Amino acid sequence: MPSSDATTRRADVLFAEHQQAIYRRTDRIFAGLMMLQWAAAIVAAYWISPLTWAGRANQTHLHVWAAVFLGGVIAYSNTVKEKQLGVPHHLLQEHGAVSAEVGAAMAAGAREALGSDLAIADTGIAGPGGGTPQKPVGLVFLAVDGPEGAHTTRLQLPGDRETVRARATALALHTLRRELSRSCTKMSENAS
Repeated sequence: MPSSDATTRRADVLFAEHQQAIYRRTDRIFAGLMMLQWAAAIVAAYWISPLTWAGRANQTHLHVWAAVFLGGVIAYSNTVKEKQLGVPHHLLQEHGAVSAEVGAAMAAGAREALGSDLAIADTGIAGPGGGTPQKPVGLVFLAVDGPEGAHTTRLQLPGDRETVRARATALALHTLRRELSRSCTKMSENAS
């Protein structure tokens, strides 16, 4: 039996060789799971808290969002990040707009500015241009700020601009569902 290091290296090689096919298949599976869990997340959101999503609002066309979605900020420019979301100028200078630190500040700023219990922010490079070796196209930071604390996830998403944006949106919604599920569980435990 190979060592765990050898197994991990082999898995990494296989993933690199087949990642497009893996993502295509998991995207379809994920979409199906999201549809099954969507109603539960919306009902939970209605009972738990209003929320905000600083980043993009391409899922807000669903009428059920009106009960729980306070608003959003599309902050492509650093000026909007600073003035509307309160992102400190020094974070933008030190880390750049596409960074965990700025994503976290965007989520915290959206939560404070809109008075919500939960906020989600994303910042990234969807392409086709704009990438660097340190920050390649497909790099996305997804940040959540809520009553259970704040956390940021670094993602490297393959695909063209629309695919990267769609995957980032799906992952943001999945993160929202997880946060709401966690809050529901905690509320149930506290009620017992």
